[in-house]
Amino acid sequence: RVLFRSQVVGGGLNTRVNGTDGGSCQAGLCRVDGGIGAGSNAFYRFRQFDTRQGVDGVSIDNRGRTNVVVGVTHPQGSFLNKPLVLTEAANLFWLSPGGIWLGNGASFAPVNTLLLSTATSLNLGQGKGFDALRTTSAEAAGLNGGPDASQPATISQTTLRDLGLAAPGPVV
Repeated sequence: RVLFRSQVVGGGLNTRVNGTDGGSCQAGLCRVDGGIGAGSNAFYRFRQFDTRQGVDGVSIDNRGRTNVVVGVTHPQGSFLNKPLVLTEAANLFWLSPGGIWLGNGASFAPVNTLLLSTATSLNLGQGKGFDALRTTSAEAAGLNGGPDASQPATISQTTLRDLGLAAPGPVV
């Protein structure tokens, strides 16, 4: 397994890390804000999400939105072994096609409903969805329907290929 440098890096959708659009955090508390708001949804995207070394935790400002939708586009997926805290109680939908690794110390608060998935997209009703890699800021701004729990998250082979993956990664 190839390890990459521990850090949280914004990757589009106006995701700011420690106050910088597309910024990064390698130590201490990583503060995430910005994103795209649409209706009750807040959308964020990360190029890399790894809290294994140096990072003490991650705080995401969901600005009062009740659904937080996150896409992680690194082919090796997401690594979380520290607390992830939303500024207000909300539902958290985490899409990481490269895989999701949860270690000792991983926690989510205050989260009402948690969905961790290696799918590439999430249905948001009315035939619209959020794609972890492909959804643009303008498209996200129009995704004001709530996540549809009756429709499973889906996998796009095109998105997987663009990430250099033949199949979604594991959840460990």
